[in-house]
Amino acid sequence: MLIERLVAPTVDVLTLAEIKEHCEVEPDASDHDAMLQRFLTTATAMVEDATGRALMTQTWAMSLRCASARVEIPRVPVQSLSEIRYFDTDDAPQTATLADFYLFKGPDSAVIEPKSTKAWPTVMRRDDALTIEFLAGYGSDPEDVPAPLRNAVAMLVLHWYDLARAAVVVADTRAMPVPLGYESLINRYRLRWAA
Repeated sequence: MLIERLVAPTVDVLTLAEIKEHCEVEPDASDHDAMLQRFLTTATAMVEDATGRALMTQTWAMSLRCASARVEIPRVPVQSLSEIRYFDTDDAPQTATLADFYLFKGPDSAVIEPKSTKAWPTVMRRDDALTIEFLAGYGSDPEDVPAPLRNAVAMLVLHWYDLARAAVVVADTRAMPVPLGYESLINRYRLRWAA
């Protein structure tokens, strides 16, 4: 399976003002804005990758060689399907009818399957034979994202900001453990996490 984000969120999970408050940076000071924004972008990506979740609304595409009865979508929560494209047996690009498929979604999983009278299309043998495009994320309002995930992002930003201010030079990132409590915040949101 191949998966890629096609459209990034248009809103960050935390505002720069919230990050400044968390890092105890004066609201009017702008010297570190660019650095804080980079940390925010990186921390958000780290939390999303660690949990398998999309925090803010974004567009993804997953490509498969073929499909069986059910196809599990690996990034949640899924809001909706946008398109199902495929290469037919003549290797010609086609678009499937979305109304021919069910999307079963919950906060921790999402699967697609054809309706009882329909089937997945017969496809050419290639890694991107079938592409499913979907919208994922908790919404376009940062308040829709669970507080523990927002706090985990803020915690990472503060951690990196403190390291940068202390002028700590670390050649190996494994020497920089994540802050105490970070794992506890994200663990219950990891996909297939067993408590």
